[in-house]
Amino acid sequence: MKDVISALTNNTLVNDSDIDEIFQFEKSLAQNFYTTVQQRETPVYRLTFGSLFNFMNTSRIYLFGNVTLVHEDIINVNDLGVLRNISILFDQNRPRTIQNYLIWRFVLNQIDHMPKRFRMMKQEFIKIFSGTAVETSRPVKCATYITDNMGMVVSRLYIKKKFDENARQESIETVKNIHNVLSEMINGSKWMNLLSKTVAIEKAQWIHERIGYADELNGDNMTDFEQQYAEYKFNSSYIQNILRMLQLNAKKNLLKLHKSVDRKNWDDTFPTTVNAYYRPSFNDITLTAAILQTPFFRKDAPKYLNYG
Repeated sequence: MKDVISALTNNTLVNDSDIDEIFQFEKSLAQNFYTTVQQRETPVYRLTFGSLFNFMNTSRIYLFGNVTLVHEDIINVNDLGVLRNISILFDQNRPRTIQNYLIWRFVLNQIDHMPKRFRMMKQEFIKIFSGTAVETSRPVKCATYITDNMGMVVSRLYIKKKFDENARQESIETVKNIHNVLSEMINGSKWMNLLSKTVAIEKAQWIHERIGYADELNGDNMTDFEQQYAEYKFNSSYIQNILRMLQLNAKKNLLKLHKSVDRKNWDDTFPTTVNAYYRPSFNDITLTAAILQTPFFRKDAPKYLNYG
């Protein structure tokens, strides 16, 4: 921490007491977070924004996305005790300490995008801490960053040039067969009563499938893309582009407030991600375009291989 701060300020006389206060503050934060087991056992509280405001003034954050929250808006809070303890910590520490901590966390979060001398400081720490320090190559890091932050654009290029549409149709048929077999298994079960079977089959029939990619990715209408990425304007400065992307992502997330959940949306997983999963809370199944490839899936392979 001291090395990074000294390099940023060109000042070798960094105040050690400030650094110690940052460390102690972060240590206190860590001590107040729940363990994994505690998180599983913690209920979700439905609070109004007005009552949450009493814990922590967060209203200015939403103004960045031009979003207005009223005191009656409902917000789900998983770890209410943690939030309460953190608000107490804020009151117990100097504003200077909190400000320094937030700046430090931001710098640490973005250090991989900073000049090499800063990245080497991090690598040296990782080497001491974990015994290894191999930095990802710059081209791979940049390509990964673009995929993570502009995944739909990359996915469109991937689908147009590399994806076999027949694999998508084959997988749709596969999922349909799984639906039918699941209903048959429920009907034939001995331990479920008639009401339970009816509800289970109804739920199975309502499973929403996201197969391959969002339909609009393979169309010729670019209007939605142009609107979605209208503000994505960059220049030749790498770090300024990174900061701009952070702003755009924050604004995008804030704009989701007050909007209904779109079950067909692919924002949580891009088609270029190798993944397949079921989300119980959404009752949907996702098979990305990237996983509908060899060795995971092959349209011409025997069906028993594709079923896995």
